Amino acid sequence: MGIFEFVVILVLITTIGEVVKARAGRPVQLPPERPDDGALERTVEDLNRRLLLLEEERDFYRALLEPGEQADTSDHPDTP
Repeated sequence: MGIFEFVVILVLITTIGEVVKARAGRPVQLPPERPDDGALERTVEDLNRRLLLLEEERDFYRALLEPGEQADTSDHPDTP
């Protein structure tokens, strides 16, 4: 590496360091979020609806997995 490349890399590193120091000195100001009441209510209602669907699905699969009473096939009229 020659002296020219060394100087170019040194200038780049110095410039990047100055930019980082300048940005670190001033914090980024984010606008305050103010959700409207309607959006909050819709979100809560949507979450409640999803929870009810998940509970129904859980109960369905729980009923499938539980051993149920099996019908005696000898009493069925269609079986010989």
